Order: sequence, then structure tokens, then C-alpha cells
Amino acid sequence: MSARAVLRNALRFLGRPAPIGAAVALAVILSSLYGAWDVAELKLLDRHLRVRGPVRQAGDVVIVGIGEDTFSELDHPWPFPRAWYGRAVESIAAARPRAIGIDVLFTEPSLFGPEDDAAFSASLRRYDPVVLAALFWHEVERPVHTGGGVVTTKTYQVLRLPVRALPREPSGFANVLNDPDGFVRRVPLYLDFRTAGRMESFAVQIVKVATRYGPDVLPSSREMLINFRGPTWSFETVSFHQVLRGDVRPETFAGKVVLIGATSPVLHDVSFTPFTPRDPMPGVEIQANAVDNLLRGDPLRPAGRLVSWALAVFAAIVGTGFGSRIRPPKSFLRVAAIGCGIVVTAHAALVGFQVWIAQVPIHLALFGTYFAVLVSGAPFKKFAHLSPPASLVG
Repeated sequence: MSARAVLRNALRFLGRPAPIGAAVALAVILSSLYGAWDVAELKLLDRHLRVRGPVRQAGDVVIVGIGEDTFSELDHPWPFPRAWYGRAVESIAAARPRAIGIDVLFTEPSLFGPEDDAAFSASLRRYDPVVLAALFWHEVERPVHTGGGVVTTKTYQVLRLPVRALPREPSGFANVLNDPDGFVRRVPLYLDFRTAGRMESFAVQIVKVATRYGPDVLPSSREMLINFRGPTWSFETVSFHQVLRGDVRPETFAGKVVLIGATSPVLHDVSFTPFTPRDPMPGVEIQANAVDNLLRGDPLRPAGRLVSWALAVFAAIVGTGFGSRIRPPKSFLRVAAIGCGIVVTAHAALVGFQVWIAQVPIHLALFGTYFAVLVSGAPFKKFAHLSPPASLVG
């Protein structure tokens, strides 16, 4: 067989619906593997959460916010004396909350002297464990030129715990995770440090204190996809200065998890979230969402890439079948109906079972194979025999 004949047969084979569908499905899976659709998938998740709307609160978490009104009322610049936090802890603890967490970093000695740290430490030791925030980051060493022109770099984990004058247990890192588009949708739960061993997050430590180290089963994964309850101010919030002055009723904190943290954007502890694409959410409220997820056991659970890829393969088979066997517009209407069904099913899984199914690869496989087969002319070739021979025309 000549090379021209081999090429002709290969092109004829590749022009059939099955190879076209397989090629499109493979391209979708490979591009998904390399993260080509990650941002689109995250934006789709945001849209589903906003369509679902805010979730009704159980009222287990209360925020004590350090906002603009607190700066105005106290007439004091940042940072505040740490003794003030001690007074706030004493006022809150008198109402017998389940746990208190302070989402403010105390990784350097107080600017107001050792007596300030000592007063704060005395308040912390007087009551049930109060969870303090720690912070970690990765630091890259300067490039080192070795023999042969080879350049090496090393990355170090830096962990900043509360100063030694304060109780360091329990404390947890309050970091959040930024997705490629800069939004926060996830928090780390556990990290392994070379010097400190395994350390738990701020949210996990608070839940352990609140439940008196139970339930025994906490998420085993290293990070959690947050099931956001709604936009900013979805949790009950009182002002820090009101707590200092004793203007908050004890029942506000009784039996609750209380988080103290900055709510003023001036302090730069804010991030964009699915419900706040234009008005960033304070970090303490992101932590409140994570704590509430852990307490109620309902964080979002990704279905996994294998599930999405398996559904993408099935969608490619469906798109290829409709594109090759049914002529448009009837075929397009059926493919569009299946696409709508995928959206509705994924939304139902999110709302009813807190399971997120990655949809972008599925839609790309479905519509990609359909249009690729359609462009190849397969459905028109199938009905070509219905046209009368040219010799009979006229």
C-alpha cells in the first residue's frame, strides 16, 4: 500500500466520530490535569454558592470585632495594649463560653513593656484555655552559586508563635490559602514543621477546646474547602470596646465560641471570598466560617478529579453520539438539555450533600465533542443517500 493510500485511510479514520470524540475527551482531561480550567471552576463554584444563598446560622459562633467604631470610641492607635485583651477575656469568660480564640498576632514583645505581656498572660492562665494565633510562611534563601555554574536555592518554613511570656498552648496557625485568582476558599488544617512537628490550625484548635477534645473524628485532610455561610456580617458581631466596657449581655457569649479579631479594613486582614468578590471579608470572619464548618461537620467536599474525568468521558460519548446520529437543531437541543441537567445535579449535590463536582471538564467534553463531530460533517454524511442522484435531476 502506498504512503498516499495510508495517509488517506488514516485521515478517513480520524474523520470518524469515535476518534474525534476520543481526541477531544483526551485534550480536556490533559488540560484539566495541568490546571487550565482551575480558575473557571472556582468562579463556577462561587456562582453556585451565591445562587444557593446564605445559610441560616445556628448561632454557635460570635465575633468580637475590632472595627472603626472601636478605634473611634477608645481613641487609641493600633496596636492596643495587651492588657486590654486580658480584660476582654475576663469579661467574656465570666459568661462561660465554650471557647475563646484571639485572631491577633502576639509574636513580638509588647510595645508597652513586659508588664503589659505579664498582665495579659495572667488573664490567659486564669481561665480555660484561650486559643492564640500563630503564623507561618515559606522563606526562600538567596541563590547560591556552586561549581559548574549551578544555582541552588532552599526554602525554609518559618513559624511564628506567641512570645514566650504568653501561654503557647493551645495555639494554631491562622493562615488561609489563596487560590490562583486571589480569592480565599480554603484553610489549611494541619501542617508538619521540621522543628515543631505536626501543628494544627487556629480553627481546629478552637474546635478541640470547644468540644473538650471531642469529637474524636476531625477532618483527616490537610486542608478544608470552606462552606461559607454568606457575605460579611453573617455571624453575630459585637464591638471590642463594648466588651471592655461591660456593655454586652452575658447571654451573648454563654455556651458560644467567641472569636476576637480585626474587622477594620485599615488593618489589612481582609480577603475576597465567594460571597464578597468586591467587598473583602475580615480574616476573623473567615476563621468563624471554618470553625462553624468543623463544629457542624459540613465543609464542602470536592468529589475529586477522577469523578470529574469519568463524567467527562461519559459526556464525550454522549456528545459524540448525538453529534453523529442526530441532525441539528434537534441534536443541539438534546445536548443543551443534558448540559442543564449537569448544572442542576451539581447544584443539588452542593446544597443537599455539600459535595462539589467539578463541572467545567464535563461541559467541555460534552459540547466540545458535539461541535467537533458536527464540524466534521458526520450527521450530514449519514443522510447523504437521501438526496437524488445527479443523473435524475432535471
